[in-house]
Amino acid sequence: MRSSRKDVSVLKKIAALALICLCLLAGGPAAEAVGIAITAPSAGNRILAPTRDFYVIVSLDREGKNPEEEPFNVRFELYRNGNPTAIRSITSSVDGNGLSPAGAIETDYANGWTPGTSADILAAPLPDLVFNPAQPVSKYHPERKAVVTSHYAAALIQGGCTKNFDSDYAASYVQDIEEGNYTLTVTAVGGGGLPLDTESVPLAFGSVPDKILSRFSPADHMAKVTAFAAANNSHVYTDLFPGYWDAKTLPHGTAPSTLFYEIVRRWRPNDALEYMNGTVRGVVYNVNATSATQAVEIGALANALRLGAGSMLWYHYDIGDPAVKYNPGNGSVATKQGSIVAFASGDRLVLTRAEIRGDGVTEVSPADYVCSPDLADKQVDWNVADGVAVKPKQLLSLFGAVMPIQPDPEDVVANEDGTYTVNNRIATVRYSLLDGATEVLSFDAKRVELTRYGVNSNRASIYEFRHDIPVPASFDHALTVNVSAFDSYGVEVEGTSEAFVLRLDTSGRGSGGGGGCSAGFAPLSLFLLLPLLIVECDRRKRGER
Repeated sequence: MRSSRKDVSVLKKIAALALICLCLLAGGPAAEAVGIAITAPSAGNRILAPTRDFYVIVSLDREGKNPEEEPFNVRFELYRNGNPTAIRSITSSVDGNGLSPAGAIETDYANGWTPGTSADILAAPLPDLVFNPAQPVSKYHPERKAVVTSHYAAALIQGGCTKNFDSDYAASYVQDIEEGNYTLTVTAVGGGGLPLDTESVPLAFGSVPDKILSRFSPADHMAKVTAFAAANNSHVYTDLFPGYWDAKTLPHGTAPSTLFYEIVRRWRPNDALEYMNGTVRGVVYNVNATSATQAVEIGALANALRLGAGSMLWYHYDIGDPAVKYNPGNGSVATKQGSIVAFASGDRLVLTRAEIRGDGVTEVSPADYVCSPDLADKQVDWNVADGVAVKPKQLLSLFGAVMPIQPDPEDVVANEDGTYTVNNRIATVRYSLLDGATEVLSFDAKRVELTRYGVNSNRASIYEFRHDIPVPASFDHALTVNVSAFDSYGVEVEGTSEAFVLRLDTSGRGSGGGGGCSAGFAPLSLFLLLPLLIVECDRRKRGER
């Protein structure tokens, strides 16, 4: 006999009611509820170099409850696909308040540094500092490195890269994390071991095929690097490296913490490791000697003899900066946007623009090595190769960039803090002005460095330059300018030769503004003084030493 539609509806309601009752009896979501979501490794950062340490960070949704109302621990597990046994398993240890206890956070860790206070650390603790206060030696135990707060939980998972640093890694793990496919599983564990919520994501340990090497500041540069990476399907490392803790990036309930904390001997080897394989696209801009880009990444590549490899590609801004303000010739202010472009094949030096200052009447003081892209105190020639027109007594400023070169192994020093000192690079540039085949003026040993006011005011970029050539008052016909560069030992570097024609500007229009950057910052190099140069050139003609 057929059931009526009314009978079917009644049966569905009874079944639904029975399911609700079963959930209540079983202690389901109505009894204990929490939501977790893995925020790191983030979706775009789930290919990691083999042996990499990494952070796992999860956001916690306590569904309106305070931690003490529903305490739970968080278990972090890493499985190699095809193996049912976790190769890494780390579980937090919360107290009755549902949080990692303050006493279990090593706020005075000797190998860590922060500008913050102990209170700042406790407000946004990193898992690296977790230990069992009843067992001080436990601070070396990698399986203890998990922390739970009101809004996030995090764990440090060690892969072997830093196993000899502050860790009894060898006593805990039988092997490093090798190349292959893995599954990361995070579980919120309630009383009696009851799983409250779990999430799993795939991870791969191998080489990211294409990646970016660049400074991430200033903001306009970072925006262009991000767009460049997207256009080239190249990866930008945005997740926190273990040992580099920036609390502003963490899940938070209200205002984020401002804690910055670093353990340099942890994060630097992990950072460097990611650049040892695959295609690396290096952007030469704002790289100072102490930046991570130079001291860690380029230094590690130099140490591994990879700076000259075919997989190492170098780029620069076509105009030398992300953007440059200038005087278009009518006294107004214009802005030209720069684009990231590759060094031409075989080139290790490029002239990116020429700035012209002065009205041809009053001489302008040189200001080598410094600039302000936001000052529209100059006219600009954006294509130096096709020649530059100037007037007598004007100041010609040549901007350029050079490529890092592979030094000899003995010129790379591995430091204990995870940095590298590279003792050879393209260091100086020579300019020679020729009238036909006769040298009439030269500028030797101009340093490769550039300080940008408002960008890197205290730390010079070591792969870029501004070099000034005061135009002689007697300048009345075209000259050829030859350019060549030399390494730290004075040896000329292949691929650094450039030449252009310096033409006489016969227009009646002034160049609109003089002064340039403050001459007070100009180096006091006597060879830059024009009268002495003319004397030296005259001596060369006579064969004097």
